[in-house]
Amino acid sequence: MPAVRDPNQPCIDESNCDWEMATLCAFNQTQSEGQASFLICMDEESSSTKDALAASQNCCSDSSIDYSALKQCFAGESGQELLDEASKIFNKKLPGHATVPHTFVNGL
Repeated sequence: MPAVRDPNQPCIDESNCDWEMATLCAFNQTQSEGQASFLICMDEESSSTKDALAASQNCCSDSSIDYSALKQCFAGESGQELLDEASKIFNKKLPGHATVPHTFVNGL
């Protein structure tokens, strides 16, 4: 669950929400194994680039994610819709102060 309080404001540790949007667009294309692989790669890429799309391009091939579909999602309405939904989920699950990362086990 990306840490998105308000999709129109900067996300945690960012001046925007590009990393969360790229991650959501990737996760929308794959299941748990691909999501884990993509997220690990994005964490590693964050130390060498501040460009979420450049990082995601490097991570797509290792995760069986179509970069052109991710890029289209990121630039279009789908990405914003995913970010809006992530914000609703984040605020419902963690309405007050939250630490990030925050771990849930079996939805709790």
